[in-house]
Amino acid sequence: MAFFRITLLLFLSGILLFSTQVFAVDDIEQYLEELQRAEVEYGAYGQSLADAYLGLGAAYEANQELNEAVDAYLRGMHVQRVNNGLFDQGQIVYLEELAELEVGRSNWFDASDHLNTAHAITAKNHPPGSLPVLKAASQLIDLHLKAYAVGAEDLEKHLARADAINQRQFRDVGWKTQDVEFTQERLQRMAYINYEMHKLNASQAEFNQRSPLQPIAGNHNVPTFFPYFRQGKLALESNVYALRDSHAEPELIAHGLAQIGDWYSLFDRRVGARAYYQKAFDIYATYKGEEAATKEFSEPLQIPIFGVGGAESVATKIFRYSLDVTAGGRARHIKLITDKEGFAVRDIRRALSTVRSLRFRPVLTKDGQIAKLDNRFSVMIE
Repeated sequence: MAFFRITLLLFLSGILLFSTQVFAVDDIEQYLEELQRAEVEYGAYGQSLADAYLGLGAAYEANQELNEAVDAYLRGMHVQRVNNGLFDQGQIVYLEELAELEVGRSNWFDASDHLNTAHAITAKNHPPGSLPVLKAASQLIDLHLKAYAVGAEDLEKHLARADAINQRQFRDVGWKTQDVEFTQERLQRMAYINYEMHKLNASQAEFNQRSPLQPIAGNHNVPTFFPYFRQGKLALESNVYALRDSHAEPELIAHGLAQIGDWYSLFDRRVGARAYYQKAFDIYATYKGEEAATKEFSEPLQIPIFGVGGAESVATKIFRYSLDVTAGGRARHIKLITDKEGFAVRDIRRALSTVRSLRFRPVLTKDGQIAKLDNRFSVMIE
């Protein structure tokens, strides 16, 4: 059934692509004719040419003539700039199209350059720290995070750039904005970046400790995770403040507190995790009743849980397990329930290693965290 579904999707994609190509060829000719007429009537830099170039670029792109699409977008942006000035915001739509096109070609740093220019133009037209400027920066951060998530070349650089832009944002304007939803997105993104930076640095430190050629410089007893723990915690605490300031429903505040508990648990700070988990349960029970709270937190949840989008999974191998989740959020008594036939031993070992490393938010009750036996979880690997 899965094979049939994939084949069907490929078949449908082929039909859609063919149809797009047929219409795109007609569109290309129409836009070229429109450009010729506009140039005769208004000159080489007539404003109407800018829109025509934008349409021409889209038509070329739909027809997979990507170099021609880039040229059309750049020409349209040049016309826009000549008519309206170096920092005209009308250029941003071209830059966004160029960035999207380069992402499709996996040219992540070229895409980043386009969005960086869009951010610079936005910053010239709006006050520092205003929503348009922050949203333009967030668009750039999200691009780097997507490149990191899909395992692009130099993925560490993408994560580092996302972190640098994010740090500058929070240093310059703080965490509050006029848009509550956007504020929460920023804070969730900040926690996610700090978690990924922690993982990356921890894995590098482990490698350095094992390699006689690359010892860790400085004091080996200094915990490298501390700044990431502190900054991520600050982001998640600020998220709860934002929820309270906006008079959000108590259950949302409870889940925000539970997320801080998750953060403590990820860094093996069990006392702090226990305290925040209890606060989360108590607040939920206060406003919704103990029975509702017990039901809400009755199942273990794999953590971390961040409200940011990632890359779509390209994993094709799925392993299902039965496991117990301890009161401390660890997986124990792990049993593979997927038939091993057809899977390489190496893949089975990789999946088991992944399961062993998982962390969970345990079942929460009025008396604290409890274990839950015989849970079903799936692991996907490439």
